[in-house]
Amino acid sequence: QFVTLYAHELSHHWFGNLVTCASEADMWLNEGWASYCEAIVTEGLYGKTAFRDYVRKNQLEVLVATHVTDGGYFPLYGLPHSLTYGSTIYDKGSLVVHNLRGYLGDSLFFSAIKKYLVQYAFRNCSVHEFEQFISRETRTDLKSFFHFWVYGKGFNDLEIDSVRTTWRDGRWQVSILVNQRLRGTYIPQESVRTEIGVLDSLWRMHVFPAHWTGNPGMLSFELSFRPLAIVMDPDEKMADASVEESKIIEGGGDHFFRASYFSAFNQMSPDSAWVRAEQHFIPPSGRILKKGNIRLSPERYWRISVVCTPFQNLTGRFFFTRSISEIPEGTSMDALVLLYRKDRRESWQVLPAQVSGNEKEGFLETTPLRNGYYCIGIRR
Repeated sequence: QFVTLYAHELSHHWFGNLVTCASEADMWLNEGWASYCEAIVTEGLYGKTAFRDYVRKNQLEVLVATHVTDGGYFPLYGLPHSLTYGSTIYDKGSLVVHNLRGYLGDSLFFSAIKKYLVQYAFRNCSVHEFEQFISRETRTDLKSFFHFWVYGKGFNDLEIDSVRTTWRDGRWQVSILVNQRLRGTYIPQESVRTEIGVLDSLWRMHVFPAHWTGNPGMLSFELSFRPLAIVMDPDEKMADASVEESKIIEGGGDHFFRASYFSAFNQMSPDSAWVRAEQHFIPPSGRILKKGNIRLSPERYWRISVVCTPFQNLTGRFFFTRSISEIPEGTSMDALVLLYRKDRRESWQVLPAQVSGNEKEGFLETTPLRNGYYCIGIRR
């Protein structure tokens, strides 16, 4: 249980001692990087799955709690003195290092950081100097990245808004409308780099680079196969305002997607199913069909992707907890409903769902689990 503590403190030999931040305004270079070394050591010792679990757990805690403990959303550079050693610098700072790794790719990222530690050995470095050095070494324009993730506050949520597929000249033509929605900020990232994943009939994920400027953006590409599912950031290289996880479900029982506050229950079917659960910490948009005095959760919604046989009836369980402030104090269990829509063009509608738990935590359960969007609603 102390492995990551040792990793963090020993990493200060490099991030803090070998190269020291120029001032307390630059503390991210010490503590954010030492915090990400916890994830790097986890990856080296226990593998990619453990690494993703570690990053995902930190991401969930930051989205739920950091703005509460630190008293708001703040940039990583130039924080108030009282927050020099707060969760924004340590925990969100670790996520931003992870995002820089995803933005550059492993080869450029690790090569540039090794050169940085040599170039600035036994010297001080500011965040501005660091940005210029890494941009120069990787030959990558990082102005947009640093403007949003380091000098800006809050998060974006990179999401596929809609997909259109057409068959033409023996190929599948795919057009994707992508969008950034925002949490804790009003300014989107100007230039976005991520990846799009496309699932084929053998449940192999094909990964394509995605780069767009402005908001929204449009992506287009061709496929030799019909896509079963199209998802954003399949390898979770960008820690934004959504926490996602994909699993192949085999056998019966409950299969938990812990960081997504979701589980899929397989009714003892011998067939396998591919499921992806995305928990978006963004207020759901849209109207409610036959509203009936229901309000949508102000905090989050889910997007669920399912690939299974027509005869499988998976059950979805959507968890709620008081740590996410979407349910007012004193709300009875009878007031909770589960809402669903197939895509963004549709209105939300109430699904038949069973509520289990108590006033502090529980879940809403529905069968069958469908592709689309889900959120919790509260009857006034």
